[in-house]
Amino acid sequence: MTEGMWYEALPEITPHDAVTVFRAGKPEAIAKALLGLSFYGQDPDFTLPWCLFFLSHRDEDVALAAVTSIGHLARVFGRINKAVAIPALEIARSDHRIAGTIDSALADIAIFCSET
Repeated sequence: MTEGMWYEALPEITPHDAVTVFRAGKPEAIAKALLGLSFYGQDPDFTLPWCLFFLSHRDEDVALAAVTSIGHLARVFGRINKAVAIPALEIARSDHRIAGTIDSALADIAIFCSET
């Protein structure tokens, strides 16, 4: 676990507000926005591209939040664009900082998302 990790309730966030946070570029806020969107959001098709964008972020907490959020999307919605998500996660697995969390996200996709 990295020094900057936190454990607190995630606030709900709208897509519009999330984009504002993403543009501001503050890592802790980006991580919370990703997690909030994936847990409370209504549109996994909006959230997944942002998760994929932040997979390779230089800040470890942001990259971890992106991976964790992909797993949340699979669990919460029971569907994800596997053709996009799985190859991106496999490529990102080379980043030792997030490799274990990627295994968890891939397991969530396998367990919670149908084959279609």
